[in-house]
Amino acid sequence: VAAYRGLLDTPARTRALEALEPLLSSLGDSVGLVEVLHAKAKDAPSPEARRELLVRAAEQLTEASTDAAGASAAWREIVEQFGPTKEVLSRWIPLLELQRDFAALATAYESLSKIEHGGEKVATLGKLGLLRMQWLGDGSGAVEAFAGALAIDPHDSVAREAIEQLLDSKDVALALAAAEVLEPIVRAEGAR
Repeated sequence: VAAYRGLLDTPARTRALEALEPLLSSLGDSVGLVEVLHAKAKDAPSPEARRELLVRAAEQLTEASTDAAGASAAWREIVEQFGPTKEVLSRWIPLLELQRDFAALATAYESLSKIEHGGEKVATLGKLGLLRMQWLGDGSGAVEAFAGALAIDPHDSVAREAIEQLLDSKDVALALAAAEVLEPIVRAEGAR
C-alpha cells in the first residue's frame, strides 16, 4: 500500500490508483478507499464518471464509518456539484436527521418534493411543513408546505391536522394564511 501511495505524485498515478482501490477494499480500509475514490474523481474523464466515483465514496463513508458529519458532507458535495436526485437525497436525509441539521434537512426535503409526485410528494411536504413549524420557527414556510401537500391530497392527515393547529396561532397573519389554505377545502367538502 505504501509503495503505491508513493507513486501518486508521479506519472504512474493512474496505475497506482487502479491498484490501490481493490487492495484497500480487500483490507477493509474504508478511509483509504475513500481517499483513493476522491483522487480518482479528480482525474475522472467526464462529469458522469466523477459523479459515480463521488457517490461510491459517499456510500463507503455512510456504510463503513461512524463519521456521520463526514458522510453528510460527502453527499452535500454531490448535491452541490451535480444537483439533487432522489437517490442521493434518500441517502443524505437520514444523516441530516441524525445530525439534527434542520436547516439543511429542510433544504433537502424541499429539493426532494420538487422531484417526487403523488403520495410521496405529499408525505415529503408534510415532513417539510412539520420541520419548519416545530424546529425552524418558520410558520409561513410551514403553511406553504402544508398548502402544497393539501393541493395534491386535501385529506392528508398530517398536513390537515398541522394547518388546523396553525389556525390557533397567536400570530394573526399566520392564522389567516392557514385559514386561506383550509377555506376552499372545507367549502368543497361542504358542497358534497
